[in-house]
Parts: sequence; structure tokens; C-alpha cells
Amino acid sequence: MDVSMEERVMVTDTHVGGGNAMSIRSTMHRTANPEDLPQLTPSWRLKVIPKEDGSGPEVMQLVDAGMATSDVTLHVCRAGDWAVCFRPVPTYDLSDFAPIEYSGAYYAEMDYTETYGQVVHDFIK
Repeated sequence: MDVSMEERVMVTDTHVGGGNAMSIRSTMHRTANPEDLPQLTPSWRLKVIPKEDGSGPEVMQLVDAGMATSDVTLHVCRAGDWAVCFRPVPTYDLSDFAPIEYSGAYYAEMDYTETYGQVVHDFIK
């Protein structure tokens, strides 16, 4: 990820199999208020803990941590616009993908405490 606060542009490139599968470019050209930020729930985490012998996962759970955030101190809150580009790579062809919905781009720097989430699905049990 390359962030330039002078230009207020954020660039995120996702590389898979030696190719650039997805690029996201977003601006941060206007100040935003915390209430402008979209709700970030559910907030998925994939929790994977390998077995001690390395033969596969001991734990593999999909966890919703959306309600597990507290003690939030917001330092920077900005808004802007974005564009995304999907490309084919050796292992996947994502070029037919397109956004379903546009809600703008947001950038926030914050300190927070993340407590325990809720296991939505356990892939091992």
C-alpha cells in the first residue's frame, strides 16, 4: 500500500501468482465526520491456527468482530472517491468482476480496543 497524504491518494495493489489481480485507487480530498463513516458490520475475520505438526489447520473459523470494537479514539477522518480495476492473473481471471454498490471512499486513523467476536461458522467442527 502506498499512501501520499500530500496528494491525498491511496493506492492498494493486490498481487496473486506474480500478477496484479486488483488495484484500488482512492482519494482523501475532503474532511469527514465520524458519523459520515459507513457501518462496518459485519466485520469478518478468518481465524486460522495451524496444527503443531504443520499438517493443516487446528482451528478455522469465520468470526464477526463488528461489535467487538470499543475505546475508539479517532485521529484522522477523510472522505473521497475511488476506482477499482480487476485483472486476470495466472491463477484467477477477475476481469469480469465489477462493484455492486458505490458508497464512496473513507480513510480513518484511529486507536481502539478489539475484544472477542462471535464465531459465525466453524469449518473444522
